[in-house]
Amino acid sequence: MTPLAPALVSETTLATTLSIGRCSVATVEHMMSALVGSGIDAAIIEIEANQGADTVEMPILDGSASEWVQAIASCGRAELSGDTSSATCALLAPLDRPLRVDDPKGTNGFIAYSPGAAADPDVCSLDVSVVYPALGKQQLCWDFDPWTEAGRAAYAADIAPARTFTFESELDALRAAGLAAGGSLHNALVYTASGALYSDQSRDMLRFPDDEAVRHKTLDLIGDLTLAPAAFHRLRGGVVVAHKPGHALNVAFAAALAAL
Repeated sequence: MTPLAPALVSETTLATTLSIGRCSVATVEHMMSALVGSGIDAAIIEIEANQGADTVEMPILDGSASEWVQAIASCGRAELSGDTSSATCALLAPLDRPLRVDDPKGTNGFIAYSPGAAADPDVCSLDVSVVYPALGKQQLCWDFDPWTEAGRAAYAADIAPARTFTFESELDALRAAGLAAGGSLHNALVYTASGALYSDQSRDMLRFPDDEAVRHKTLDLIGDLTLAPAAFHRLRGGVVVAHKPGHALNVAFAAALAAL
């Protein structure tokens, strides 16, 4: 078994891909988000691939994390015996210093953590904003609390249902990259340059009419940051501001966090 770590990330174009040797698994962020959002700290994930396949993509399902959340709930949760070693206790302690990472792609995007800044010391406050020419600015301020039943229910209701989205201009790039193999207009929102939904999609499909895009970016952010060991234990009590997050930026922040 290989523990999750930012160093396993081999690609961040359009999705997060993990690689070990010649074997790769793409689009892992939805499943990882659902795990941590459901309060799961430890899990063994087994993936079946077609014979001879070196790269597999996690099922896109409905384009959100909801079906993952439902599947995890059907399996149940079990408490692990406590590890009281000093190394583990240090890993679970909230980070006591600020941390900022700028987008490695050179945009003005960044992720910044401020310790002790959350109104509730038992949550990690997320302030996520995205800006797209077709959609304008969307912003979500939301407290992430996977340690309580109420917090897990909030994740299942507020974040998990938000579906992946793209723009009409990116469809060919997705297909060329071999991603969204199971994708269709039924499990992804596709926006045109004017901000309208593509083809026969209608606004009735939107689960969050005002801000589904930023909610999905929050879903992705949670999943990608999980690459850092005990990420949200370390970010607990603080505020994470993510401006224009994407997989490359998310993974860079996870790597910086893991290095502390």
